[in-house]
Order: sequence, then C-alpha cells, then structure tokens
Amino acid sequence: MENLDTLPKLVSNNYQKWGDGVAMAMKNLGIWQRYTWKDYYEKVKYFSLGLISLGLEPGDRVCIIGDNEPEWFWSEFAVQAAGGIATGIFVDSTPSEVKYITAHCGAKFAIANDQEQTDKFLEIKDELPELKKVIYWNPKGLRNYDDPIIIGFAEVMELGREYEETHPGLFEQNVRIALSIAHYGYVMENGRLVLDGPAEKLRDNEDVKEFYMGLSAVGTKKSYRKIKHYKRHKMWL
Repeated sequence: MENLDTLPKLVSNNYQKWGDGVAMAMKNLGIWQRYTWKDYYEKVKYFSLGLISLGLEPGDRVCIIGDNEPEWFWSEFAVQAAGGIATGIFVDSTPSEVKYITAHCGAKFAIANDQEQTDKFLEIKDELPELKKVIYWNPKGLRNYDDPIIIGFAEVMELGREYEETHPGLFEQNVRIALSIAHYGYVMENGRLVLDGPAEKLRDNEDVKEFYMGLSAVGTKKSYRKIKHYKRHKMWL
C-alpha cells in the first residue's frame, strides 16, 4: 500500500475508496450541504491546477484568510498538491497585520473568504509587490469589483479544468511525488511575531507544546482554564 504521507495523498486515497461517501457537511441557511469524497477530490484537483495555470510554482507561499468552511480545506490541500506552502491568517486581523504576514512569507497568492477579507488585500496590494492574485470564494458583494488582481474560486477551478486538457495527469503526478517537508514556520499573537524557525523545531518546542497545543512536557492535556491562566502569566519575547 502506498505511503500516505501527505494530505493530498490521503484525499486521493479516500476518493478512490469512498468516492460517493460523504466527506464533509456544512449547514448553509439552515440546510445541510454535503460533499462527497469525489466532490472533495475534484475541488482540490481543479483548484490546484488552476493555481498552477496562474503561475503557482513549487515553494511558493499562499495566504488563506476566512472562516472554517470547506473552501479553506480545499484551498490548503490544493496548494500542497502543487508543492506550495499555505499560510493561515486570522479572520480578525487588521489590514496592517494581514500585510505583515503576507509580506513576511512572501505570498504570491491570497485566498479570501468574502468581501470583508478581500477588501483588506485591496487596501494593501500596492505594498505587496509579490502578490499576484487575490482569490475569493464567497462572491457576495464582489460581483461589481473590476480590479484585475481579484478572481473567484469557481473561475480558478474552471482554469484548472482547461489546464488539464493540455496537461493530462499532472495533478496525479504532483500528488504522487509530493513530500512531507518541514517548512519554516512562526507563531503570532495579536499581529506580533513571538516565535519563528523551522517548523519541526517549533513543533517540538516545549513552550509551543505546553501553551499553544495545550500539552505539558509529559504529553497530557491541560484544561482550558489552566491554558488561559498560563497565557496571562507567560512572558514572550
């Protein structure tokens, strides 16, 4: 059996095993929207190919800002499948905080939930020369925007379908050769960088394990109350 050492490989494997099975569900306006593993796989696949057609290359960084919705996961796994690095941004970040993270990681693309998050990038785009496109997944309020830097999630997927016609098998090849690589990472609080370094070292950092992951040195879970107390007394850089 193939070594399922990356999330894109897991998505592909689950699609092959449970194609019509429900992978996730989200309630929208009181109605459950269900997505099968086939839906999941195709969203990741064609969004990934769409990003590649727009210029995403292995090692490029992509910022994602939005609510906990399916498009977040599809976007992150699509970026990973293309060899890119996804960087999350808190939805309550101010434009200056968004600018700091985007510039610090050198993001080439940004993926935003809605009009509110897209507007943040439009406000700071002139200060981010490496940023090529801002992709939104909720078009409400954005239909009359004419800035060429923005494009819809569905449009990028359509670009991916077109790209596959001239690059058949590319996505499957990318998924097969994808590697689990520990990339550079950082920890932020209220827009302030408090820790950074190779991701593997951050993962093993005792402060990160104890404070951010809620784990003590011996690996036992702490209560939420203790974590909050620890936060008030922990002194960072």
